Amino acid sequence: MPRQDHAIVRHCGVARRPDLLFPVLAVLVLTIVGTLNLLRSPTGRAFVAIRDSETAARSMGINVSLYKVKSFAISAAITGFAGVLYAHKLSFISPEMFTLQLSIEFIIVILIGGTFSLHGAVLGAIFLVMIDPFLTYLKDDMPV
Repeated sequence: MPRQDHAIVRHCGVARRPDLLFPVLAVLVLTIVGTLNLLRSPTGRAFVAIRDSETAARSMGINVSLYKVKSFAISAAITGFAGVLYAHKLSFISPEMFTLQLSIEFIIVILIGGTFSLHGAVLGAIFLVMIDPFLTYLKDDMPV
């Protein structure tokens, strides 16, 4: 008798590529730990100072443009690595797969989780991914 996959797990892609679950979780944990360590470093404190007030950061001697380029490069590297994992999971990607709706979903993830919280971004992503299959699951079990 074939094993029935749960609808929530099937929607998240775990049933399609279970071999990628632990490597992706390991990369997620390493990225979060690395980012938290970065935020505790002098560079991270400069990022927070610039986020709070560019004028105050500039008056404290922080080169604002240099740190903005650094933050852009770090976020591009993290996003690029996430794209590599996504492409490996799908085995094929094309520009048509990345629509305006997907961009809006990314913004919603950040807004749900909190714009200044690293853990909130992860929790917002979990919430957004799990809410649709969870509601579908509840709808199937609710009496009519």
